This record gives sequence, C-alpha cells and structure tokens, in this order.
Amino acid sequence: MVGRAGRSKGCFDCRRRKKGCDLSRPHCDQCIKRKTRCTGYDDTLDVVVYTPPASKFIYTPPASKSHASLESTAMQIKYIDTFWELLLPTMSRASRSPNGGWTQVIRDHYTADGPFKNAMLALTLSRVGQYSGNADVARSGAIHYTNCLREVARKIDIQRGACNDELLAVCMILGLYEVMCSPTAQGINWQHHISGVGILMQLRGPHEFTYGISHALFVGARMDVIFGALISRKATFLDSHEWTTVPWSTPKSIYDKVVDLCAQVPRVLEMLDQLHIARPQPAANSESLLKACWRLDNELQDWYREFVATCNDLRHIHPNRYASRAPDFDQPLTAETEINYEHAQALSVYWIACSFVHTILRLLWQACDNPVYLLPHRIDPLRYASLISKSLPYFSAPSAGEGSMLYYAMSIGTALHCFSVSNQLCSPDAYRITNGFYGLEDPTGIGVRVGLFLRTLAAASVKPHGKLDKATRDDIAEFGKRWWGGGREKVTLRPRTPVGKADKM
Repeated sequence: MVGRAGRSKGCFDCRRRKKGCDLSRPHCDQCIKRKTRCTGYDDTLDVVVYTPPASKFIYTPPASKSHASLESTAMQIKYIDTFWELLLPTMSRASRSPNGGWTQVIRDHYTADGPFKNAMLALTLSRVGQYSGNADVARSGAIHYTNCLREVARKIDIQRGACNDELLAVCMILGLYEVMCSPTAQGINWQHHISGVGILMQLRGPHEFTYGISHALFVGARMDVIFGALISRKATFLDSHEWTTVPWSTPKSIYDKVVDLCAQVPRVLEMLDQLHIARPQPAANSESLLKACWRLDNELQDWYREFVATCNDLRHIHPNRYASRAPDFDQPLTAETEINYEHAQALSVYWIACSFVHTILRLLWQACDNPVYLLPHRIDPLRYASLISKSLPYFSAPSAGEGSMLYYAMSIGTALHCFSVSNQLCSPDAYRITNGFYGLEDPTGIGVRVGLFLRTLAAASVKPHGKLDKATRDDIAEFGKRWWGGGREKVTLRPRTPVGKADKM
C-alpha cells in the first residue's frame, strides 16, 4: 500500500498521547520508560479494526474531531494520567503488586467508548477534582457516573443479561468510585456493585477466566467479592474447588494461595450466625463450626510457613535487591522492611483471616462452661489487630499510592471489629486507627475517605441500622459488637485468664 503524506509514523501509544516517538523497533523507548505496553506501529498504512482474541474490549479508531474536541480529549488524558499517579504505588518494589494486572488492563483500554469510558472518566475526574479542589471537574465526574449507570442498565437490557470483560471492568470501577469519590462514600452502594461483579463471574463460569484480560480482571476482583462476603457474613462461591482451581493455567502465587484461604472465612462466619439462631442449644451445633475453624487455622499456619520460606528464597535468588538479613514477619511492617508489595498485601490478607478465625475460636471457647481443652496462647485476634494497626505507616506511605490504602481498608475494618469486641477500642493501637481515619484534618485525603466508607459499611451491617451523622468511639464499638452478634445482639470477648505453660502450645 502507499503511505499518506504528513501522517505520523510514531507508535499508536505516542500518537494517542501526542508525544514524540523515537521510532525504535519493535517497541519505542518512550513507552518503555513510561512502563506501558507499546502497541506497535501502523505498518499497514490503513486503519484496521483489531479485536484481541482473549478480550471482549473492542477498539475502534475515533472519527475526525474538531479542534475543541481534540483539546477536550487531551485534557481527559491529562486527568487520567494524574489519577493513576495518585492511585498506583511508586515504591521500588511496587511492580509486583497483585492488583497491577487489572489496573493495567483498564489503562490500556480506557479509550473505548460507552459505559467503560464514562466509568473511567467518572472515577478520574471526581478524584482529581477532589484532590485539587476543583469543584467543576468533580461535578463533571459525577455527571459521567450518572451517564455510566444509564448505559450499563441499557446494555444489560439489550443484551438480555449477557456479560463480558467490559461490564466486569465497569462494575469494578464503579465500586472504586463509591469508595474514593462518592459524596457520602455509601458502603451499601459499594456492596451492590461488588455483588454485581460476583453475579457476572458466576454467569460466565470459571472456565472463562483462565487466560489473558479475563484472568487479570478475575484476580483483581476476587478479593473485593470476598470482602463483600465477609461484611455480609455469607458464604461465597469463590471458596468452591472449581473456582479455586479452574481459572489458573499456571502455578498460583503465594498471594493467590492466601486469598483461597480467606475465601473460606465467610462460610465459618455464616455458620457462627446459624449458631446464634440455633440457641438455646449452642454446644450441640458448635462441633462442626469448631472443626472447620481448626482446619482453617492449620491451613493458615501452613501457608505462613510457606510464605516465610518464599521470602527467604528471594534473598538467595536476588541478593542485590534484598538485605542479607530476613525480616521478622511476626513484627509490624515498616518503611524499612525488605518485602515486595505483593508479599505485603498477602501478609495483610493472612492477618484478616487469622483475626476472624481466632475471634470465632475464642467466642466458642468462652461459651463453654467447662471447656475440655486449653486454648493455645497464639489464638489471639488482638495480636493481628495490633499488627494491622502498627503496619499502617507502610501501607499509607505516599510512595504506596492511594490504591494501597483502599486495599488496606478491609484490614483496618477487621482490626476495629476485633478491638470493639474485646473492649480495647481505647488502646493505643485502636487510637492510631481512629485518629487517622475518622479525623477531619484533611477532608480531601484518602484516609478520611476510607474512614467514611468503613463507617457507612459498619452502620449498614447491623440492625437496626446505625446513625451516620457521627463517628464516635462508642458508635464504632457498638457496631463492632453487634456485628459479631449476627447484626443484632452485642457480643463481647472476655479477657483471657492467666494460665500455665500448658496453654502456650
């Protein structure tokens, strides 16, 4: 074919971003420096509509635009780039984040028209507007959010329930919007979006998430669905054998393995609720729950031993990247801890799972008038709540990005529930959390947004629903105690009495 005079010969990505391309082959150096995927060059000299086989996203080259339209598009790209700089970590070990897969997919396809583009613009414009104090930009994001909801409803109605990668990504983005950008950070709306993500997964089945973009979205959304199940105390489909095996065509990472274990926690929480309903005969119905908790606890300890071994192996494989001395993972994470970001997030999931399982074991143990066994000393949910609190500086560091705090929100909520049920909400560890997330020193900060989100979630998860016009420690304590009591009655974990050496198994 014959070329066209005056047309840029740069790669697609540089032409879209209106940046100078050095024309390096096969990938330009500009894309490599930005750590983005270079989409290649237009060697056919004619526009070709390309549909990646593993993705449901379809890229259609935009039609010619006026000067004003091009200027508007350039501003949108600028806002989106600014948003990613706020959200994603910049620390040296951040490239290994398990959530990087689905965010990279969204970054590669945000130019797609329809609900996907509206969802992306709603999220980016609203957050950047909040961060910069530009009310007009934030208001524009809210308009895109409304338009996105309408387009999603219309698309589902036209396709009669058909689901694809685009709809899955849109629901994930809308859930993120509710936490970061919604004026009231309504946790109940987040639960609705995440529930939609779970329904879309089930409609497609596990075989649809084995490769490519679908698998990246599945891995990114899986923990959110589990978080939703933990809050509602209902078992999730993600703990089934089919969903923990079929979507993986390659060996699982240490992070994937601990998420599998965390997916079992909602089931034991549901069993605990059933135990409350089965009163006045709790002992007769607690045996199966007790066995499930001890089995899960053993699996968590096995995972932890594998986790420590994996981290130590990395020191031998990459001696120049890590310090020669292995960190003590029984201690909180700090900015100086030599651990990559994927392993840090895996450790936080482990703390969540142990906090729930150990609290249930303690509640069952204290419910027995004459327990026939000694509870091991390590069965202590406050230990993990303290680790979550003291590791807050690591996950809230500016280099970790706002996305780190969003991911850590469930850990913070779990710690508050443990402090509440143990009457320890006035301890220094609990103060560290409540002062950082329920203050109003910086209303645009992500910490305040996460605190408001957790507050609305806690209030919505108890019956009757709690008040949302304040966030005193008494409110937080009451929500936590009632949550452990199945949403209605208050439950308190009594302090452990001193025991002899036999208790320290």
